[in-house]
Amino acid sequence: SFDAIGEEEDETNVLAAIIELTEYFEDDIKKNNQEQLYYEIELPLIKVLADMQITGMYVDKHELSEFGKRLKSRIDVLKDEIYEYAGEEFNINSPKQLGHILFENLSLPHGKKTKSGYSTNIDVLNKLVGSHPIIEDIIEYRTLTKLNSTYVDSLIEVIDKNTGRIHSSFNQTVTATGRISSTEPN
Repeated sequence: SFDAIGEEEDETNVLAAIIELTEYFEDDIKKNNQEQLYYEIELPLIKVLADMQITGMYVDKHELSEFGKRLKSRIDVLKDEIYEYAGEEFNINSPKQLGHILFENLSLPHGKKTKSGYSTNIDVLNKLVGSHPIIEDIIEYRTLTKLNSTYVDSLIEVIDKNTGRIHSSFNQTVTATGRISSTEPN
């Protein structure tokens, strides 16, 4: 069993596996004429990405929180304006309810109604800009709520309590295009 293996024997097995894998992948790299790519670009980049992950990005949690408060304040103002234009309160985030308000109550021009209701996506809203002041408020409302949920609320949650930094994981070989991606958080 694995538990019965001594520490020295365990280290020897790990080193043997690494050597075997190294030889296997070196042959693949040579076979695919990727020596320059691997040794001059990819390998040196590993240290840079590791340093970035370890160092992290400093975030002023207080300032981010204050920014979130300003966003929420503006969102509340927009919500009240939207309700006033609509003549009633409704779930602004519900395409069905929003479609009903825009295209039935306010009689704004619309595309075909599907079985699930009217489309209220950004393309539809952009075509309606200037037709009623509610449209600009809805677009700004969506923009600010997305900004708040994607950046403020989610980033505050991943700030390391000890370092005050966000330590994202950088992925060197995940994308098909060769770009670097990041996760936890992106």
